[in-house]
Amino acid sequence: MPWIPASFLLGDPYQWPRPIRR
Repeated sequence: MPWIPASFLLGDPYQWPRPIRR
């Protein structure tokens, strides 16, 4: 499922309340 690793890399607001971008 591509949406799982994408959520960690992109930091989707749906998964995470705040977009995690370094």
